[in-house]
Amino acid sequence: MGITNIIRGYLKSEQEKENNIEEIKIFDSLVARKVELAESYKKKWNIYSKTNFYKLYKDGKKVSDTLYRIPFLQQTEKEYCLILKCKEDIYSDDITKIAKDKFHIAEFNCIIDKNGNEKVVADSFKSVYLHGAIYSIDNNYYAVETKEKICKAYKSIKTKNFLFLKNSGLDIPKDKEGVFKVDLKTGEYEIIN
Repeated sequence: MGITNIIRGYLKSEQEKENNIEEIKIFDSLVARKVELAESYKKKWNIYSKTNFYKLYKDGKKVSDTLYRIPFLQQTEKEYCLILKCKEDIYSDDITKIAKDKFHIAEFNCIIDKNGNEKVVADSFKSVYLHGAIYSIDNNYYAVETKEKICKAYKSIKTKNFLFLKNSGLDIPKDKEGVFKVDLKTGEYEIIN
């Protein structure tokens, strides 16, 4: 059996597991519950029939009517979780001119806290990586709570409590040059050299 067939088999088994999951525990009191969408809605928005959507519930109460998808490689830190926020969207003519194909559900990387509050929603097609109370997009690192840019770094070292980042770029002010020691719990940082 070739590597391609092994990967296909694995992904298929993961998809089958996901299709049977009714509730996913994200944090102690926050869960994602599977929702069934009306067939007419699925048809209008071109939703693949086996795609699962979830809504967030905190202590048994629905947080909002927002639809989410929970990747099977879910990234959860102590205070935050990275999931996919889903929104109705219409493709521009640059993507398709076929009217019925324009409707779709767009997915955005979204960081939520333990209460289900959205802390960060990235632009579409942007990859987000979560590192404790810090996230990165395109090698730019930010504090989750304040969205303050910490620095731009192409190299990092992560320890149990800190993320060390070498600030890189052509237009770095003198006071921002060096290695940033960032607290993974708070997002606070100091420059060390």
